Amino acid sequence: MKKCFLVLVLVMQGIVNAQILTGTLTAHRFQEITLEGFNHFEPLELGTTQTDSLGNFSLDYPRDYEGMALLKSQDGNNLVLLLGGDALSVQGTHLTETDRLTFSESQNKAFFTYALGHGDRKNALNAWKHLDRLYRKSKNFTAQTNVRKAIAEEIYRLKKREINRINSLPKASYLRWFIPYRSFIQDMPVIIRTETERFPESITLFRTTDFNHPNWKTSGILQEFIEKHYFMLENSSGTGAEKQEKMNASSLHLIQNLESNQVLLNDVVEKLFFFLEERGLHIAAEFLALEVLNGAQCEIQENTANKLEKYRNLKVGGKAPDIQLSTTQKLSDFNQPILLVFGKSDCPHCKEGALELLKYYAGWKTKKNMEVVYISLDTDEKAYQEAYQNVPWPMFCDFKGWDSKAAKDYHIWGTPSYFLLDKELTILAHINSVAHANAWVTSRL
Repeated sequence: MKKCFLVLVLVMQGIVNAQILTGTLTAHRFQEITLEGFNHFEPLELGTTQTDSLGNFSLDYPRDYEGMALLKSQDGNNLVLLLGGDALSVQGTHLTETDRLTFSESQNKAFFTYALGHGDRKNALNAWKHLDRLYRKSKNFTAQTNVRKAIAEEIYRLKKREINRINSLPKASYLRWFIPYRSFIQDMPVIIRTETERFPESITLFRTTDFNHPNWKTSGILQEFIEKHYFMLENSSGTGAEKQEKMNASSLHLIQNLESNQVLLNDVVEKLFFFLEERGLHIAAEFLALEVLNGAQCEIQENTANKLEKYRNLKVGGKAPDIQLSTTQKLSDFNQPILLVFGKSDCPHCKEGALELLKYYAGWKTKKNMEVVYISLDTDEKAYQEAYQNVPWPMFCDFKGWDSKAAKDYHIWGTPSYFLLDKELTILAHINSVAHANAWVTSRL
């Protein structure tokens, strides 16, 4: 009797802690339906079910989850929903036919009403802005003051209407918080191409953002918002040094804002560091790494710290670690400028890089007396021999993979990785591609 009572309590507790999403999607009959939420940078499966012969479904998800989610169908389509509050029911045909979907509760009604209207307003606003630029810049139209005035008034009206739509939402609602960030992400390409006057307000939005806000966790846009901001700064006006200063100021805001949330700080730093490295923004990556490593307010996890140490232990102008390449040869024995490469035979980007190296290698060697030293992180000797048997540059591998002493000394966490060294093993540059190496070697070595 006690056992049955305990089972009943557990079942009832599950019901209390669950929320129900129901719906009918007639074009998705007999399909698996999945509800996927977000946990900062990672997807979070909230529930899954199967539609019946009429497309009906019922799906349980955690009651305490509030935020954005994706309703995903077996045929690869998805629909963005806002979860939290009242039970939700979705009625319609296909997930992509959003104009034919209806919702049982107010949040998603408001969300889709706004989204559909926003698309029309955005298209109209872009058209009027195009006319505005044309009438202001073309000598054929500059005298048309009345037309220009009318265009300016319509642009103002559309902007005001957009603001009013957002302000009409409840102040504490998830949507009112979410929409400005989603809008920046969507508008970023236009801001870069034609609306550079919006750069200052976009920068201010980022640097006044509280990244500790709980809504970020379930927004699904945290990584995209951060990366789009840095992409915008990369494409902003000014010298390279001025762009780097802008990036450094934004990185400082992130670090200081998240100093009380060490777990999220580690995740953000790792994602941003990888993004900056991938785009070859080494000065910004170095600032981020040193600010975090040297900052007393940061408790960086070992795996993240190992990646960042590249810029503290291997900074430009510093001495690179010597490497025992074989029983008889060290890296320092070359006594000439070196492009040091770390790669793997099963790395697609390494193969592309090797083909690029073949184009430049002979010229570097004859004109600049520069050698390429390639260290493979392979563990399979046969794969290594097959991949590199015909390359013209020196190859070395101890078949220890990521546990190789050289990989650890150089803080290698991805391949290919490149370092440009002079004959004394002084680090000249952190290189992000073979083309970057060629530009550096051609103009500065």
